[in-house]
Formats: sequence, C-alpha cells, structure tokens
Amino acid sequence: MMQRKFLTIWISHIYDQFVVFVNKVNNSIILIRLLSKIYHFQFYYLYKLFSNAWFSTVVKNIMLFFSKNLQFIIKYAKLNIISYPVFRLLTFFYGFFHNWGITIIFVTILVKIIMYPVTRLQYISMLHMKTLQPETQKIKNQFCNDSRVINKKILSLYKSKKINPFFSFLSIILQVPVFLSFYYVLVSAVELKNAPFIFWIKDLSSYDPYYVLPVCVILSILLTQYHELSYNNIIKKKNFSCIMPFLCTFFLFWLPSGLILYYITSNLMTFLQQWIIRRNFFKNNKYN
Repeated sequence: MMQRKFLTIWISHIYDQFVVFVNKVNNSIILIRLLSKIYHFQFYYLYKLFSNAWFSTVVKNIMLFFSKNLQFIIKYAKLNIISYPVFRLLTFFYGFFHNWGITIIFVTILVKIIMYPVTRLQYISMLHMKTLQPETQKIKNQFCNDSRVINKKILSLYKSKKINPFFSFLSIILQVPVFLSFYYVLVSAVELKNAPFIFWIKDLSSYDPYYVLPVCVILSILLTQYHELSYNNIIKKKNFSCIMPFLCTFFLFWLPSGLILYYITSNLMTFLQQWIIRRNFFKNNKYN
C-alpha cells in the first residue's frame, strides 16, 4: 500500500500463493490480513512462519536492504526510464555536498551544460531565421492570398540559406522529458522532506513560507524574455508582456522549494547560454 512518499509493505516468507486483505478501519487504523493455504500440524509439531513488515517513508537506499528489487515499486509517472537516472545522479552528488539544495543547483547546471550543444544548435537556427524575417515578410506580402505558396517560398528560402527549421524545435523536444523527469523526482522524492537549504528554507519538500523563491522565478523569466527581444526594437522592449510570468507564479507558490530552486537555476542557465550564443553570433557576423 503506497501513499505519497510513504509505503506500507508486508513481505511473507511463505512462497506459496496467498491473499492479502487491507481494510481501513478509520483514519488512523488500517487492518491488514494475510490468508494462505491450510497447513496441517501434528501434535507437538512446531512450524514457524516468518514475515517482514515495512512502515516508513520511501527511501530507496534503505529499501534495498529490506528486500530485493523493492525499489522498483516507485514509479515516476511514465518517465521512469529518465527519472530514475536523474534521481541516481542527485543522490550521487549529494554524497559530496550533503545539502540537497546545493545538489539540485549543481545537477541542474551539469545537465544544462551537457545539453548545451543541442541548445546552441537550436538557438543559432532561430537567430538565422530571425535575420531572414524581412525577406519572409516580403514573401508574405507578395503572396498574401495563398498560404501554400508562402510556405513553399519560405522553405525554399531556408533551404537556400542552409537553414533547417527543425533545429529550432530540437532543443525543446529533447528538454521537455528532462524537465518532466526533474519535476516528478523533486515532487515525489522523500529525501527532500525536512531537508534544509539555507536561511529560511528548512524543508525543500514544502513551499517557500516567504515566497522569495517564486519571486525569483518571476525575475528570471522576465530577464530571459527581455533578452529574447531584438536589441534594436526599443518599442517592444518597453511594452513586452509581463502578464505571463506573474500568472505562472501563482501556480508556483505552493510547489516544493526544491522544484522552484530547479526552475530558477534552469532559467538563469538558459539566459546565460543564450546571451553567450547571441553575442558570439552577432560579433562574428556569420550565419553557419
């Protein structure tokens, strides 16, 4: 019987088939019964039946000593194949830092560095497409009544410039599973329960009591959005939308601090990587 971050297991040493009955008596009492086959005993015959019971939080390293393969009970939604390596990576570096907050920051930076070649490919492709916006706009104005011709002409233009539009989505396609795996691990990992980070954050599995981290998420999103706008478009910079970050933050208020910490680190790393790529792109003035 498994609840969020808590597990109740009864492992019998009887290797025959048996049935387990679980009845909830009230909010604090649960009755567990085990029904096995009928055993016949002779007089003065001693027969010992052994079983183990687990009533605790879901801690994989401890569960391994309790019973073989017990850790596979834990599933991180449908992304277990990615989430489990992320969990192992977090627990590995926790052995060095002994602080889950620092571990989350370090692993997030490490993953973003590993994903940098894909991010660079995607962002450069997007910059190439932006440099061609005047030409694509001419095509749209010229063939405004025929969307089929517009798409064909724009694709031909990209092909002549050796630009693959698919690369602009490649990073997103690859990063979404990584993002979701971090989400499921950080939301369900019992290791974060009562785990302090710094100062006022005493429990990374709970929300920030002073909402400082959600505000930092707003600032990181606004910083990234502002950077995304064209350097020459002053009007857009003055009027760019601030509504979306604030709407998103309302959903972040009650999320675990460990997950918010991941969002902040990921956003800042994205900003830094895009700033480096954009600077080198325009500095070198090359489009390949």
